[in-house]
Amino acid sequence: MKKNIFLLLTSGLLFFCITLIFFNYYLKLDGTFVITNRFHPELGWENIPNFDGKDGSIQYTHNSQGFRSQEIRQEKKQILLVGDSVTYGLGVNDNEIFSYHLSQKITDFQILNLGTTGYGLDQSYLRLEKVIDQLNPKLIIVLIFSGNDLRDISVDNHWGKTKPYYTIDHSKPVYQINQEALFTGNFNLGAAKTVNPDSLLLNNDHISQFSCLNLLSRGNWQWSLFAIELKNRLCKHTPPLSKLDQELVVKGILLKFKNLANTKKAKILFALSSHIDDFKYNSRVEFENILGKIRKLPLELQKERLDKLSFQDYRTQRHFSYLSLLTFQESIQELKLPLINFYEIAKEKKWNLEEIFNDGFHLSIKGHKIYSKVFFEVLKNELCLRSETKPKFCQTSF
Repeated sequence: MKKNIFLLLTSGLLFFCITLIFFNYYLKLDGTFVITNRFHPELGWENIPNFDGKDGSIQYTHNSQGFRSQEIRQEKKQILLVGDSVTYGLGVNDNEIFSYHLSQKITDFQILNLGTTGYGLDQSYLRLEKVIDQLNPKLIIVLIFSGNDLRDISVDNHWGKTKPYYTIDHSKPVYQINQEALFTGNFNLGAAKTVNPDSLLLNNDHISQFSCLNLLSRGNWQWSLFAIELKNRLCKHTPPLSKLDQELVVKGILLKFKNLANTKKAKILFALSSHIDDFKYNSRVEFENILGKIRKLPLELQKERLDKLSFQDYRTQRHFSYLSLLTFQESIQELKLPLINFYEIAKEKKWNLEEIFNDGFHLSIKGHKIYSKVFFEVLKNELCLRSETKPKFCQTSF
């Protein structure tokens, strides 16, 4: 009798789970992260082409390629903006994002916004690699959000969705000679050895729409304790990258972006945006001193203090938002890549951070306006000072 009751309860629970999964799958009861996205077997997900919809009062519109921009104009050179939800402009209308503001001021070039919510730097690169032959870029801007981009490239899933990710293939040379330093004899250019981007190995390059995580991560119910426990028990997870491999993969992806831009004879420019909490610290030493003091506290107090220390609650030092910011800064500087550091600019100009950010992550309407002014001045330097034929916008101000 007890056995029959147990089997009945188990069968009922299983039927309930399957019903929930398929109910959420077919009706797509997800938040903004998914209503503007659809499944992609090589990228994990992508912006829905020709999307025109609202989340509350916020208008989101995509062109036929899934860009949050107008249709591609092949006769024009383009400035590409690549990144995650910060680039995409999550939480603000189409005509309030910095790519739109730039498009109104810079009419000599077409501004294309390739940002996709939830993307890690790895997915942003793979997305650009897929579409770049259809484009005519003069300049590629890669906007990195240090708050979670380091974490995102270190794992095989994000927001419960399976994603591609890079690891280091140690059967190949991990390092290569800095060719610029070699030819000039100037080893002050940076480290004599740099990461070999060919040593990066792509994993999850073919994803099933019915993978364990993808099936169990649909709808708001996926954040319930029951769903999380179910995913932990049933779905296979790959351990995050080690700190060393994280840094190697970061540098490898940065160089992949640079090499991809070179194939189109386009300039590359990196921009770094941080979380609002990162402005609490002035240096790595200060942060690590605070962290060291917390580590000496009783275990029951450590979690509470760590949660207050940084918004990223991953409980390992390499995943803190501020240390992620430093990792990106140092990697870009070591590789001698051009950088717009919004973190440093905000500190220098003493921006009102509460007005810049909507939620600590994403930019407010005013934040987009301010970022667009910074981008505009940098673009004038990049595209005007060194051009024989001056674009029209070179004579204007923002």
